[in-house]
Parts: sequence; structure tokens; C-alpha cells
Amino acid sequence: MAKYAPLSTSENPSSPPTLAQERRDTKFNYIILFLFLTIGITVLSTIPSIIYLADNESWWESTGSTHQTSSLMEQTNTHLIEFSKTTSHPEPLPTHIGKPPKEMTKPKIVGYFTAWSIYARGYNVYDIDASKLTHINYAFFNLSPDGKVVSGDPWADTDKHFDGDSWNDEGTNLYGNLKQLALLKERYSHLKVLISIGGYTWSTNFGPVTANPVTRKTMVDSLLKLLKDFYIDGIDIDWEYPKNSREGENYVQLVRELRNALDDYAAEIGETTPFLITAALPCGPDNYNKIPLRELARYLDFLNLMAYDFAGSWLPVTGHQSNLYGKDISVDRAVGDYLAAGPLKTQMGLAPRTTESVPALLRPVFTITSICPWEGAVEYFDENYVAGYSYSPDSMEFVTYDTPPVIAKKVGYIKEKRLNGVMFWDLSSDVPTDDPRSLLSAAYNSFGGSQYLDNSSNHRNYPSSVYDNVRHRFGS
Repeated sequence: MAKYAPLSTSENPSSPPTLAQERRDTKFNYIILFLFLTIGITVLSTIPSIIYLADNESWWESTGSTHQTSSLMEQTNTHLIEFSKTTSHPEPLPTHIGKPPKEMTKPKIVGYFTAWSIYARGYNVYDIDASKLTHINYAFFNLSPDGKVVSGDPWADTDKHFDGDSWNDEGTNLYGNLKQLALLKERYSHLKVLISIGGYTWSTNFGPVTANPVTRKTMVDSLLKLLKDFYIDGIDIDWEYPKNSREGENYVQLVRELRNALDDYAAEIGETTPFLITAALPCGPDNYNKIPLRELARYLDFLNLMAYDFAGSWLPVTGHQSNLYGKDISVDRAVGDYLAAGPLKTQMGLAPRTTESVPALLRPVFTITSICPWEGAVEYFDENYVAGYSYSPDSMEFVTYDTPPVIAKKVGYIKEKRLNGVMFWDLSSDVPTDDPRSLLSAAYNSFGGSQYLDNSSNHRNYPSSVYDNVRHRFGS
């Protein structure tokens, strides 16, 4: 067999190679070998990155699957705990990946004002700093078994006379909290007011009413009448909570029919700006997995995520009540699942001074206070979970609540995720906005002030109201 011999580099191929030529050939071979190895290593090292990017692209684009019990979630949560143990000021690791909406409208600051605030707390509409809000949800109206939506407290809602209200007005006129909110709208053209239906106590009838087409229509007609009569800009649905997927589908049907009714009425009276439909939705996966979120969002202007009440007397141990990050339940996990369902216009709910007290480290006892931290307690900021709390070594009480630093962090998260803004439950639980502890002011300032917030105009045309002063805009 003939031996392989490289072609001669000599100008005279018939002559044998010299020593210098042999050395040059050897160097050339080394160079070729080095280049071959370098290219091979580069290609091999690139393959895992290509596979990783491909996998992540499919994860990023996937929708409809919540991945709540995946091993990836468990690994991420484990890493979060280990990371927080070893780092004093870590950046919290996300516990879920969601695709944010491509566009972000001007943020909204929504505050719930409760009818009962005027009693024990002595908090009235005139105490609200409307300059720092874009929307007020008035809570709550009740849902009857026959589908009619009714006032839960007529004296507070429509009858009570406040300073400036005459007892000698002619005709049929609106008073109470709803008149005060209407006057607030007159002062602030950017302020939208909605009536909230349901709430935890008055959600009992949602299931049977929405399951029956007849009572569901009665409910829609009743909601439309509220909008015609009470000088409001829309309806907020607070159904806590659909018990199964069938009720979740009925929820969508209700909101679809309500959207059609409100749009038809707007066209009838020449309104070019649609009336609003919003919803307060849960943060717990056991509840929101029963709701077809993508379908529901088609008919909502935005949704308010109830990102609080994560811990309470129903648990054997205590915990943070509104932590941004965490293992079992957190705002971040819920936001990730909602965004994975589609480009939902999501607001993060905040709970001013909503607390959880744990006497002697026993079972948690739910309570409300507007003065935190309590006397003798030390306040802390958990940077890993983004949560505020205080603890008193004397009384052995742990109290969990949002603080201005927590709000600033959450607003930063809202901007990063391109969420729709914040919602407060409820306004009477906050301190006045000129107090440095005010959470409403903290959110307002974190967004940059009114120039960066939603300033769309409210509605002022209610020709079909049963109230004379509403039809005439209170003499404006």
C-alpha cells in the first residue's frame, strides 16, 4: 500500500525537502490543528445556548397553562429561599414568567370607598383626596335572589343629608354618599366613579342568578338602571368567588351581556366614551383557575387583582398578608398566571393598614388598624418578599401590612410588568395624604404625579335618571 505524502511546497518537486521545509510544514500542521480545535469547541459550547433559547421562547409564548405545580416552580421557590438566607439585600427572583402586554396605558389609581366608612370610622366622601385618584369604587350594592341589584344601606347610599344639602328641594333628588361622589366628579373631571356589586358577604346569589338566563337579564337590567340613575361611570363586579368552571363561564356571560347593554345605552344617548366595567378578581389559584380569564377580559376595561388577605384566621400559622414574592402564594405568582392568560389590563390591589395580629404566636387573628406600628412594636421591611410587618417582643404580636417603602417597590414592579395601576382596599384605612405614612400618597408619588396618571374625562350626561338633580347636574 502506498504511503500518504503531502504535496511538496518546494519549487522543485523532484528534489527532496530540506530541513527548513520540514520545520515549516510541521508549524503549519500545528496551526491547522489549533484552528480546528478552536472552532470545534466554539460550536459545541453554542449548542446548549441554542437549545436554551428555543426552550425559553416556547415557554414565553405559551398561554393557557399556569404551570403552578411544575418542578420548575418548586425549584425557583427553593432557590428564592436559599438566596434570601445568604444575601442581605438580594434582588427577588421571579416565581413565574408571564408575557406582559405590548402597550401600557396611563396608570390608574383606584380606591374603594365603603358605605359603612361614615359610621365608626367617621370617614366621609369629603375626606377623600380625589386629586390623587383616578377612580373610586363605591362598595357595596347587594344582589337579590331574583337578580335585582339593591342598595345595602339606603340611608347612607341615597338618603343622608350632608352639609349643604337642603331639606326643601323640589322634586325627587339624590342625596347620601352617591350625591357626594357625584359632586366630587363635578370638581374633578378626571375622576370616574363606579358602584361595586357583591363583596365577600353579598356574593351568595351570584351563582344561581347568573346560571338562569331570566334572572341574569334581570341583573343586567338592574345594573343598567343604577348607571342611568346615580351619575356613575360604570359597574364593578366583586363576585367572591365562582365555585366551579360552570360558574366561571356564567361570569363571562354576565359581563358580556352587561357590556352589550352599557354600549347600547351609550349609543342611545350619544356618548362616544364607553361606560366602564371592571372586576375585583382573586389572587389565589384555587379561585382564579375556575374563571376563563382571557374571555372575561374581552369585556372588562380593567381588572383589580385582590393582592392581599394571603394569611388569616383560616390558616394554622401566620404569614405576610400581601407579599410580592414568596413560595406558596404571592402577588408575583398570581400576576404571572394572569399575564399568561393574555394581555389582561391588570391592577395590583393594595391594602392600607390591613393587618394580621398574632397574639403569643398562636393562630392568626384578622384585625384592622390605621395606626401601625403599634406602640412598643418595631417595624421591619422584608426585602426578599417585599412585605412590611412589625413585631412587639412584649406582647408577642406580629402585624403584617403595607408601608410606603413596600408601595414604592410594588409600583416599580407594576411599571416593569406593564400592569394597569393600583387599587386600594379601602380608602378609610389609610392616613390623610399629607401624612408621610400615607400609602395613597406613596403610590401617587411613585408614579410621578397626576401628569403620568389616567386623566380621561368622566361622564356627566344622565338624561334618564329618576332624580331631578342628577338630570340637571346638581345645578352646574
